[in-house]
Amino acid sequence: MAYECIIRAEAVTHYLKTDLGAASSQYENEEEYLNGILNYVMEIENDIEDYLDSWNILDETDVDIFLKGINELKEFIKRTINTPLKERGEPAL
Repeated sequence: MAYECIIRAEAVTHYLKTDLGAASSQYENEEEYLNGILNYVMEIENDIEDYLDSWNILDETDVDIFLKGINELKEFIKRTINTPLKERGEPAL
């Protein structure tokens, strides 16, 4: 399920998938990673325009659709955190 968070980020924007993928090396375990990306996604949610502008995609992005995608990703990350580790499954190869 943690890997699925990265895959789902692609549906929001490729840049977010890149950010979440790169972040995985910053954490020692899956729990820390999930909490870290949840905080990151919430930071983006609080200043969407700044995030989009940092990637130079603000003008070409529908902010309402982006916000919907961020909210869906945030909820999936929360569900993943609340799922016991042994029930999260193995990542697809």
